[in-house]
Amino acid sequence: MNKIDQLKQYIIKPQAIHQLLIIFAVLIFSIPSFAGTTGKISGYVTDEETGEPIVGANVIIEGTYLGASADLDGYYSIGNIPPGEYRVIFSAVGYQKVIVEKVRVNIDLTTKVDLKLNSSVIQLNQEVVVTSQRPLVQKDLTSTSVTISSEEIRMMPVESIGQIVNLQAGVIDGHFRGGRSNDVAYLIDGVSVTDAYNGGFGVQVENSSVRQMEVISGTFNAEYGQALSGVVNIVTQSGSDKFEAYVTGYVGSYFTNHSNIFKNLNRPFFTNLFSWDHNQSSSVLAQKNIQLTLSGPITPVENLYFFVTGRYYQNNGYLYGQRIFNVNDDVPFFPNPSDQTFWIPRNTGDGAYVSMNPDRKYSANAKLTYALPELSIMYSMFWDDNENRYYDHGFSLTPDAIMTHYRTDLIHNLQFTYFPSSNTFHTLKFSANFYDYKGYLYDDYPINNDPLSADYNPYGIDPRYVNPNQGVPTSNYTFRQGGNQLGRYNRHTNTLLAQYSYSSQISKEHKIGIGIEGKYYEIFSQNKDIINLTAGQLDSTGIEIFTPGYPNKGAITDQGSWIEYTRNPFELSAYVQDKMEYDIMIINAGIRFDYFNSNASLPTDLRNPRHNPLYPGAIEDPNNPGNYIL
Repeated sequence: MNKIDQLKQYIIKPQAIHQLLIIFAVLIFSIPSFAGTTGKISGYVTDEETGEPIVGANVIIEGTYLGASADLDGYYSIGNIPPGEYRVIFSAVGYQKVIVEKVRVNIDLTTKVDLKLNSSVIQLNQEVVVTSQRPLVQKDLTSTSVTISSEEIRMMPVESIGQIVNLQAGVIDGHFRGGRSNDVAYLIDGVSVTDAYNGGFGVQVENSSVRQMEVISGTFNAEYGQALSGVVNIVTQSGSDKFEAYVTGYVGSYFTNHSNIFKNLNRPFFTNLFSWDHNQSSSVLAQKNIQLTLSGPITPVENLYFFVTGRYYQNNGYLYGQRIFNVNDDVPFFPNPSDQTFWIPRNTGDGAYVSMNPDRKYSANAKLTYALPELSIMYSMFWDDNENRYYDHGFSLTPDAIMTHYRTDLIHNLQFTYFPSSNTFHTLKFSANFYDYKGYLYDDYPINNDPLSADYNPYGIDPRYVNPNQGVPTSNYTFRQGGNQLGRYNRHTNTLLAQYSYSSQISKEHKIGIGIEGKYYEIFSQNKDIINLTAGQLDSTGIEIFTPGYPNKGAITDQGSWIEYTRNPFELSAYVQDKMEYDIMIINAGIRFDYFNSNASLPTDLRNPRHNPLYPGAIEDPNNPGNYIL
């Protein structure tokens, strides 16, 4: 055995046991599973006078294909109902028809509607309309959760899903019950949209796209995985038979008398009212927002509905810098270094105010739904494109020197739902999620490796970048007087997901759900700094020669670093869950299986991987036997 083969024994690698786990999961979970995007209506239908059950009474949800018939005990149950408010029609031969309005269905919960029907002979065949009353106590609420409807969201003074989440008890700035923000699982229409790189919410869902949202902050059911502190479960809007369109928008700004702290916020209100340039000091409209929403049927195709919303948002921010220095400027020049009372300034700025925390966003959410009596096909798309900068106090007098951050997110979601009965349904889901992030001051130039060419540029670096040492003040306690930020990054997370689901109300007391899901990731991350390859070398005038370049890939130096990697992990998960509903209690019991393969190798000694006698070039430390050095 050679030295390299021996070295592999000290490396932890994934084992082939995952093949057995896959077979195990397929065998056990060949039964379909349940997804938390719908609710249920159930209850008893009885005679008003005798109290006897009305066998065969029809219960229909108006405007849908969903309905059920009462059994020998007068009991009925309708599952797979999208969240929202409905009109439920009760009818039976010889009895008066009753319509119950404002029956609210919540995600993963059961809405009880018990009804007593009167004889149609007594009531002269008149139709009765009643309003459903919400119970004081939701008995099957076995977790700490809050359900927010689309109507409630429209009444809230909020602009984003994150702000809605932060309004809930136990949540502060996206942290649930003191946990970290990446301990929260985010789902849209039952599919995870968490960015695997950092555990964050990876896409912009507009408030108008939300049909209902559930925020869970404790005691999760087995269907929810990778949630240590919270779950945000969003069900989006679908089109209907009614065509709807509306436009919303607003403008606003920031004003303060404390202009010594918040510069450029004491502008006259009517000065350049319609300026859209965040670099203009006189622009008064700091915030501009407009959103268009359309929904309705696609008339050439029966039972085909659409929903689409688009938004443009710009915020110039409230943190301004003043352009005293430009990027190419430098610290003052002292002709006589021993005489600090006389200097020659080298600033060329025009003194204009520049926003240092602007934010611009485009977003679009769209959904197509094809609904048949036993089959529903749904495709949805979520896209957003973002551009922003973060305030850097050190560059507040050189505000053009800070980098811009770019983010583009795209999610495709395709779902097939088959419901052979009112209490049983299957769902097959496919999702492709793409999250792309990058940040830089100037974009890359084309690479030119010809040293004889006038535009020779082997690293593709924009020539506007200046020496890392330029503009650095003589004192570390003052502002930069020129220069620029030199870091840049590029990363993306691509996720492919497949999920098969089934749920069945096998009896009045038991609702069984079993599920299986697989995910495959591609995670790429690159962070590198522009450095001076000729640092310390001076020209004939004594000025340091600046040759822009990058460190070697994988290097970490005092000047900068270049860290880059690509990973392709995958995971499998499955669960079995039983919701037991009794008169005196509700029990949610389940078991979950999760398997994760990082598809990577790690040193056995993470504290010091050099403590390995088989590392190439390792030498035992004579002063510390048993330890090895390079």
